Amino acid sequence: KQFDWAVLSLLNSLMLFDFLQSAQIETVMVLLTQIVFEVGIEAYVELIEKHLATIQSVLGEEVVLKLRKHLFEE
Repeated sequence: KQFDWAVLSLLNSLMLFDFLQSAQIETVMVLLTQIVFEVGIEAYVELIEKHLATIQSVLGEEVVLKLRKHLFEE
C-alpha cells in the first residue's frame, strides 16, 4: 500500500515537473525505478496503469500521453 501512495505522489510530481519543464523529471524517474526493483515489474505496471486511468478520467488523455512518454519511452 505504501508503494501505491508513493507511485501516485511521484506521478503527480512528474506531471508538475513536466509542466515546468524541470530537470527534476530525472529524479522522479530514478525513484520510480527504485520502486520497480522493490515490487517487481508486474506490480509496478499494475500500479502505474491504475493511476494513469484515474489521472486520465480527471485531467484528460493529453496529460496521460505525456506521462506515458516519460514512463515508457525515455
